[in-house]
Amino acid sequence: MFEPVTPQPDAEQMFLLGRYYTAQKGNPEYRKRITWLDQKRSGMTVVAVAEYLGKAQVSQSHGNTQHNSQVPYLRTPAATMERVCHDVSNGASCKQV
Repeated sequence: MFEPVTPQPDAEQMFLLGRYYTAQKGNPEYRKRITWLDQKRSGMTVVAVAEYLGKAQVSQSHGNTQHNSQVPYLRTPAATMERVCHDVSNGASCKQV
C-alpha cells in the first residue's frame, strides 16, 4: 500500500538513485554495478560509484586464428564496416578497400 509522506519534501532536497548492471560476455561471474545519485531539480549527477565483482577474464585469441599469437581478438569497429560497405557499393574493389 502506498502512503505519500506528508508534507512532501522540496524538489531541491530530493535525489534520484540510479543503477546499472552488466556482466562480462565471456565470463558471467565478472560483474559491474554502477550506482549514481541525481539531483532531481538540476538533473546533474552528484556522485557515482563503480563496483566490479569477480575476477576479470583476459580476452583470448579468435577460434579461427591462423597463427598462435598472444594478441586477443578484437571485433572490427562498426564505423570501419560501414565505410567498407559504402566504398564497395561505390565501385571500389575489396582489395583496394
